Amino acid sequence: AVSPLNATIALDHIHTTLADALAKADPNDVIEIVDSATYRSAATLTIKAGLATLTIRAAEDQRPCIPSYTNAGASLAIGLQLSDPMARLELSGLLMSGGPLRIDGPLDDLNLTGCTLDPLSAGANGSLVSNDGDGQRSANYLLCRCITGDIRLATGVGRLTVADSIIAQRLSQVEGVAEVTVSGADQPAVRIRVDPV
Repeated sequence: AVSPLNATIALDHIHTTLADALAKADPNDVIEIVDSATYRSAATLTIKAGLATLTIRAAEDQRPCIPSYTNAGASLAIGLQLSDPMARLELSGLLMSGGPLRIDGPLDDLNLTGCTLDPLSAGANGSLVSNDGDGQRSANYLLCRCITGDIRLATGVGRLTVADSIIAQRLSQVEGVAEVTVSGADQPAVRIRVDPV
């Protein structure tokens, strides 16, 4: 049996939730969300082990919303989490609200294109958090045409490229703060470079 929308997709590859699609994903899969619906998750969405690369994207002319909130309405501590080694994770055209995108395992390349990581709901931890503290690694993170809150990177990220994007700083919203500075860590293994596109 095949999908009534696309005859090249078998029915066992059609999922009603992003959590289900992530749980059944195979290495190098592309998860495409075909509508602009809201896919609410009351639990952290987890990228399973064993995936070398994964793409999660919106279909053409769509803007799906992936909110991560408890049943009581509070933001989750983590919205989408990667804990195991991966070569490449690509997110495209998604609106993610609630908990942050958190990278706890080694990830060589992260590409965010046309995504919104809701800066107002991310909280003090930031919208994008990398905890890869292996200073011998040199991961590449790219944000292109994105809107995000704070970005917190550990020493395993060697290059952050931000192009045509907006990064909102939470400090500017704290009462009594007169100046906000964008800076990197004092460790020489952490570099932030902005290249005009």
